[in-house]
Order: sequence, then structure tokens, then C-alpha cells
Amino acid sequence: MKQMLVGTAIVALLTAGAIAQTEDTTAAQGDLAVTEMDNPRMYRGVRPSVLREGYQEVLPDQITAEDLQDATVYDAEDRSVGEIESLIIAADGTLQGAVIEVGGFLGIGEKPVLVSMDSLSINRADEDDSVRVYVGATEEELESLDTYVD
Repeated sequence: MKQMLVGTAIVALLTAGAIAQTEDTTAAQGDLAVTEMDNPRMYRGVRPSVLREGYQEVLPDQITAEDLQDATVYDAEDRSVGEIESLIIAADGTLQGAVIEVGGFLGIGEKPVLVSMDSLSINRADEDDSVRVYVGATEEELESLDTYVD
């Protein structure tokens, strides 16, 4: 009887260690998922080819995060679809994605969604350096995406 209790205790201790290791690994992977491009919650549409008179297209590495913060995002038909709330920056400093607030009215009921920088077309005005950001999706398509939670 004593041997059976000792054997059961050893099995219980070994099992608890294995379960703890699995949980730690999952948590670490979950922390990395936000900054990796394989995030399943990230919209990865085709970058719209949009260039308006008086604007020049710029690439994400040619613009600062400050320039993009709070920028209005438009669809290819120049309809406002949201505003950039925050940016996802990789460890090497490159912009990976933008969190765009879509929907709502006067800041109430907005939904944050994650969009890949490869899906955005960024244009800068020749005269005043203002920025226009375009996405190849409608507001309704963006609203149908999963809510981004950091």
C-alpha cells in the first residue's frame, strides 16, 4: 500500500511539471503572436493603387510612426473607413501593422482591427506633408474582422 501511494505521488509530480511547461510555452507564443506577420487576426488585402494629384506615394520605411498616428484611413473611393489608433513595430524597428479604429460615431462604439502595412498605400502631400492612408477594403469589410486586443 505504501509503495502504491509513493508511486502515485511521483506520477502526480511529474505530470504537474509537464502541464506547467506546456502552459508556459503557450503563454510565450501568445505574447509573440501580436508582432508576427502570421497573426490570423491581421487583414492582408492587396495594397490599393491610389495616387492623388499633389501627393507622392511613400513606403512605410520612409515615414515616421508620428506621421501615421491618428491618420485617417480611406478606401479606394476616398471614403473614410477609420483612423490609425496605434502601430505594431517589430523588434528590428520596421512597421508591421496598424491598428485601425473602424465604425462607431464620434469615438463611441469604434472597433480596433489589425491591418498589415503591406495592405496600406500611404500618400504624402507635396505642399504640407500631410498624410493620406488607403486600404483596399470597405468599412464594412474591416468591421467584419476580429476585434484586435493587445
